[in-house]
Amino acid sequence: MLACVEGEWHALAARIVAEVVRAAGWRVTFLGASVPARHLVSYLHQTGPDAVLLSCVQPSRLVRAGRTIEACRSAGVPVVAGGPGFGPDGRWAAAVGAAAWGASARDAARLLETDLFAGHTGPPPAVGGDEYAAVLRRRRDVVQFALRAVAPPEAEADQFAAAVGHLVDALAAAIRVGDPQLLLDHTTWQAGVLAARGEGREPLLDAVLAACGTVLADHPRACEHLRWAREMQGRAPC
Repeated sequence: MLACVEGEWHALAARIVAEVVRAAGWRVTFLGASVPARHLVSYLHQTGPDAVLLSCVQPSRLVRAGRTIEACRSAGVPVVAGGPGFGPDGRWAAAVGAAAWGASARDAARLLETDLFAGHTGPPPAVGGDEYAAVLRRRRDVVQFALRAVAPPEAEADQFAAAVGHLVDALAAAIRVGDPQLLLDHTTWQAGVLAARGEGREPLLDAVLAACGTVLADHPRACEHLRWAREMQGRAPC
């Protein structure tokens, strides 16, 4: 069974993987883009597949990927991860409980023929605390605080709020996998987008990172990641 993580709408690559794996002799059910974990688990219980191939393009979706993988493992089905959302060379795949990571459709077909799945069902690896979940619970607070601090034009408010939300998702994912580089990659990408638009020193990164630091002041790892990201972006620490 093959699916994209909930919130992940980039499905073309996953569809190609499905066809390559099918050509290798496997029966494949492709569930499509943005599949909620509860829907995926329902299909697992109905069909009992040998494995799930899970696609994730955006690292900010890693927390959702982890929850999906946990649900699959609990149902006794191992997961092969794929896509750049699991980091360069799939470095974050194991941290969220995947049995393996493949860089290509051919990798996926090859991995299905191995015994890598042994020991990759049941409870996932222990998470180093639940701070990432606490950060996600404050997502709306951070968005509202940043909106008040920056006061973007009304026509841009929804886009600004979405960008802030994605940054919080990236921060939570960085905490979840224990790698602040994930957050820095996200802020670097955001800075590049703003530069391409010719917006110069847009207050998004300054104000949003500061807003995160203010709202999440009682979450030490969040503040540490935010401080490092601001310093690496050439901004004042939170």
